[in-house]
Amino acid sequence: MISTHNKFSQLYGYFEARMKIPNGQGFWPAFWIIPQLPPSPSPVGYYWPPEVDIMEMDGLQTHYVHLANHYSGEYPDPGSELNGWSYGGSHSSIYNGADFSTGFHTYAIDWEPSVIIWYIDGIERFRTLLHIPPGTVNPPDYGGDMHLILNLAVGGNFVDNLLPLDSTLPSSLDIDYVRAYQNIAGILSPAAFLPYIAGTGH
Repeated sequence: MISTHNKFSQLYGYFEARMKIPNGQGFWPAFWIIPQLPPSPSPVGYYWPPEVDIMEMDGLQTHYVHLANHYSGEYPDPGSELNGWSYGGSHSSIYNGADFSTGFHTYAIDWEPSVIIWYIDGIERFRTLLHIPPGTVNPPDYGGDMHLILNLAVGGNFVDNLLPLDSTLPSSLDIDYVRAYQNIAGILSPAAFLPYIAGTGH
């Protein structure tokens, strides 16, 4: 897992990663953003949801890309321990494309105050205008910014709690790059570049 918690977070912008996903049962690759944790000590601890899944896949269905915006049942307030991690649902879509495990592809969102747009290989695949994060924020605990996570889970409910076959191990989620941009005066320009990861097999 790669997490930019306490290293990089941003409110709104364009987030993109170029990756090659593994193929096989039990593999659950994902690229997502969640609220940057508030400073400690905090009466809340942390907020969830919101959560935006830029890309999720099941290793047995590598032609389906799951895209989702998860929101609180108390929206515009975020979910937290104070409201029992209230969950309202998600605005989501599943894109049916090529076998994404056969090569590198780019997965991205443009997160703006009134819309989230998902892109795969530079082409818009889904958008939502509803329950856009962050909703209500309570500075200084949470300014609305989100940090990035890229991970390869093994097993779990998303993949029917299956584990990989021995014949598919070892395997990896290969990441070429991760980039974040800010929208300045309507023009996307680089704000921060996360570490370039290559040649590691992870």
